[in-house]
Amino acid sequence: MFDPFLDDPDAPAPAPQGLDAMSLDELLDLRAQIDAKLPVKGLKDLDLTRELVLQTQALQALQQRVMNDAGQTPANQIAQCASSLSTSLMNLVKVQNDLFTSERLKKIESILVECVQTLPARAQEAFFDRYEKELGGCHG
Repeated sequence: MFDPFLDDPDAPAPAPQGLDAMSLDELLDLRAQIDAKLPVKGLKDLDLTRELVLQTQALQALQQRVMNDAGQTPANQIAQCASSLSTSLMNLVKVQNDLFTSERLKKIESILVECVQTLPARAQEAFFDRYEKELGGCHG
């Protein structure tokens, strides 16, 4: 906090330190090093959305480096970088849409179950028997 009696208002702001001083490339590299040390026991241990976002950020950083290299990168590699970024962004949009659809279906299912529970017991039993039969093989 700034104290007008103790602090010089014209003094430069302190330089960022630690993680704040690191570039996006350095942060992504550090994240990769940390992730390599963490044990992954199965697919359930991965946050696929987070991984896709990190991949997109890494591709954006790569694209920025390629675009700023003053013509050192061959055109086919620039095109490949742009294509990879485009594919990553399309995958991210798909994941977002799938998540939205999944959440919406969960809400619909919850409302449906609440409504069915207001029906007579025989109707409830018939519905839930069919529900179990139809969805019993679905795992998601």
